[in-house]
Amino acid sequence: MKKISRLSVSLFFVIILGIALVTFLNHLHAQQTDDQKAFTMAEKAYEQGDYKNAIEFYKKALLKERYVDKSEIQILSSFDKLHQPEEKINFLKDRIETYHGDAFRQAFKYRRIADIYKNELKNNQLARVFYQKSIEKLVTPDALISLSEMDESKGNINSAIDFREKALSKMTIIDTETLARIKAADLAKLGNLYLQVNREADARRIFEEALKLNPKSREAQNGLEKLTNPKK
Repeated sequence: MKKISRLSVSLFFVIILGIALVTFLNHLHAQQTDDQKAFTMAEKAYEQGDYKNAIEFYKKALLKERYVDKSEIQILSSFDKLHQPEEKINFLKDRIETYHGDAFRQAFKYRRIADIYKNELKNNQLARVFYQKSIEKLVTPDALISLSEMDESKGNINSAIDFREKALSKMTIIDTETLARIKAADLAKLGNLYLQVNREADARRIFEEALKLNPKSREAQNGLEKLTNPKK
């Protein structure tokens, strides 16, 4: 009798655990289905040009890790379609606070905010703040070059040089022709900055380096021509 009682108790607990597991799996499946439905509805709304509803559905899909990157991109694109730069900024700020991610993701979001302030809202003061925040998370050439361009536009040439030099030091992997042309163009711009503060030896060195990467660089060729024939 005792053996039968113990067997009954064990069987009872097995049944209870089985029911709990099935309930959990059903709940998980329902949640996954809801996330999948939200993403599918978001994609459909976006394709139909219904960007407001697309944003709402994509936000629901953000709850699922597998949909995070695509949903964030599409939400920002939807705000672009709706011409709502302020909403893009608010969304990015919210994502920084609620979904931290790694340093690269954080830096990317701060840089996107800075780009919006600089290029769309024409607010260089706030753009600078967020480029700096981006660099604090992860130093990237793009953010450094943007800061260089902003300083150059203000006539702060030495500061512009510092930022561009730092940016170029980060461009260490030049494994394609396209990347070589990009770095050559940035080198040529640095050479022109050197010319503005009469650092002719540095300018010549940089122009020559640019031409090694891209012999067809007109900006580097013109820079050397200015050094060779300063009166032209």
